[in-house]
Amino acid sequence: MNFNNNSNDNQREQKKPTFEYLNLPWKLDSLTYSKILKLNPQVPIGEYDPLVQKIKIPVETPINIAPVFSIIDKLFSDPLEEIVEFNSEQNYFETEGESILWIKDFASTPDIQSLELLCQLSEWKDNNKIKGDVLGSSCNFRFQVNGVTLTFMPRGGFMSQEKRETVPISIREQKYIPIPPDFVIEIRSFMNGTNNKLIYQHRRMCHWITSGVQSAILLDLKGNTVYLYCQTNLTNLANQVTTQQANHPNEINKLQTEIQNTEKLLENPVGLIPMIIETLQSTLEKMRKSLIDLQYQQVYYQNLVAVTPFDFFGVQENFPNVSCIAIPLNLASDAHQGPNIIIRGVGAVDGLRINLSHLKLR
Repeated sequence: MNFNNNSNDNQREQKKPTFEYLNLPWKLDSLTYSKILKLNPQVPIGEYDPLVQKIKIPVETPINIAPVFSIIDKLFSDPLEEIVEFNSEQNYFETEGESILWIKDFASTPDIQSLELLCQLSEWKDNNKIKGDVLGSSCNFRFQVNGVTLTFMPRGGFMSQEKRETVPISIREQKYIPIPPDFVIEIRSFMNGTNNKLIYQHRRMCHWITSGVQSAILLDLKGNTVYLYCQTNLTNLANQVTTQQANHPNEINKLQTEIQNTEKLLENPVGLIPMIIETLQSTLEKMRKSLIDLQYQQVYYQNLVAVTPFDFFGVQENFPNVSCIAIPLNLASDAHQGPNIIIRGVGAVDGLRINLSHLKLR
């Protein structure tokens, strides 16, 4: 898989970057501003304005703001976190290391899509009485990968109750969750911004899995692909997939039998009161819809390939316990609904079925 090749990207793309202001709690002089420009040569930063203490930066684009930190700031505080807090009423931020941050992109279409996927997660949890929490896009996780501290906000996810209870209540109530979830959903945006390039998204997913996330989904409608990620050594992965595949035809046969039996009852409803008939009709309709879903393409966490070291802007990145597979969506360029594909969850979300056909694309 070549994550540096974006040739398959759908051309429905915003060409101009979206800009926001990054307000600074300290004085910004022209020398410091020049240092920021020099440190970020590829970032289209706005012009210096001596009358304001803010920088105009593109959304979803990492910027190294180390020049604004003084030695005193570093000794007595976390200046990066101070800037994030100073801007928290205007924007959401993610960070990497001690001095890199970016403004999160909350475009409406990915938000609507993530809400649909979160609804499916919640329905699975409630229907199966699964103990745990469904996590929304405002959940903020802080963790380390290869000695570098990251703060990420997934589009959605799930954390088991068992894992959640390893964190003291006093820490749970703080801004950052110090342990990763069990399952993560990310959606690549059509908006411009360095972080929306596929190589950045791939690296992000590798960070998630390396941090301790068991499995994850990257929905890349821009590239007409969905990527499945998981830990290479995930416990019971093969057994879970084998069981899911073995049960699938049995589920279809059982449901077809139940549909036939219900149809026979409704063919001759003598002796049935109207309320019972109405209930049977409603049940029949639900079973027919469920049968359609079962007949969609079922995608399992199988045949994943270990992620090999890759070049990330001149730096070799290596994530040895991450495996991935790309599943083509085969969507028409003018499609309005997601593909007829069901993704079957593994690990802590074994039993979860993500129905991509419910997604609105426009």
